[in-house]
Amino acid sequence: MEEESSKDMINNLVESDSSAPSGSEEVFSKVNDELVLNLFSSCYESVSSALSVVVSKDFIFKNQQISDMDSSSIEELEYGNFISVDVPFNEELGGRNFLLIEKAFCQVLVDLLLEGEGDKDKEIDEEGQKKVNEIFNQVLGTLGTALTSSLGFDVKFQLDKMKLSFGVFNTKEVKELSKWVFIIYGVEIPDKMGGRFIHLIPRDAVAKFYEILDTSEKSSEEEVDDSEGESQPVSEDIKEEEIDMEINADLEQTMKTNVSYDESKMNIILDIELPVNVMLGEADMTIHDVLQLCPGSIVELNRSVEEPVDVIVNNKLIAKGEVVVVDSYFALKITEIKSHAERIKSLGKE
Repeated sequence: MEEESSKDMINNLVESDSSAPSGSEEVFSKVNDELVLNLFSSCYESVSSALSVVVSKDFIFKNQQISDMDSSSIEELEYGNFISVDVPFNEELGGRNFLLIEKAFCQVLVDLLLEGEGDKDKEIDEEGQKKVNEIFNQVLGTLGTALTSSLGFDVKFQLDKMKLSFGVFNTKEVKELSKWVFIIYGVEIPDKMGGRFIHLIPRDAVAKFYEILDTSEKSSEEEVDDSEGESQPVSEDIKEEEIDMEINADLEQTMKTNVSYDESKMNIILDIELPVNVMLGEADMTIHDVLQLCPGSIVELNRSVEEPVDVIVNNKLIAKGEVVVVDSYFALKITEIKSHAERIKSLGKE
């Protein structure tokens, strides 16, 4: 009966609104603000796309609600059957996060990752626990990248300090309700099953997110006002002159680096296609280990999830970036790139 009351409690929370407790500071009364709600809605769409690729099934977050919970609600979680993770933000942002996913739903995900049919009754063994770790790594990595992209502020999770807990969720760490904001989701894999997903975020972090979003929105409004006050259009001649100046500057830099540059010859080769490879990392393995590889094997690479990946063109490193998900496809966000001249010089060498 206790477990069933827990399910009813969280289902009601997902479907209904919840107000902030009395006495909260004014900045924290903004947790239901549309800006913050839209931020996490958008970011969890990226997480949904990433998990859909990982499990080869549609993964859906739905019925999002951001709220505060009272003491009776948090105590009810002690009777729920959850798998949870405790992970801190990067030091610049600070604060810990707790992510909870219903155990039965997580068992479905694990079984799918182990090439099964999505059995919700199959217990999670040692190999399954590694898959749970992969799931949370994927969620947190994608979420951090999406938040950083949306906010223009570095938001990462210290995955090396992540702590997994299987079974009943210990609420002793989150008794001080005034310090936490809850994001509650229903999650679903169509034709398989649904479950519940809860993200506990430090209030200080939410306040920081709101401050950035609110400032950004005000800046956008001011830019619109300024643009409306400008009546003189920019001359097309001026635009072309600025473009020519940029091109000439690039050409001068190219010449200074002793790169042979002939514009007529360059125009001939600009349409040539080159293979672009993104290197996640490398690993050394014995022949014995290679022969032991099979579906489900994990090969550990020499690069952490927080390090940028290499962009290789014509066997030359030309840029670094972060892996993101766009419309259910893996993509690359460039974070560092060589100059125009250096790229030309690299592409011309074997």
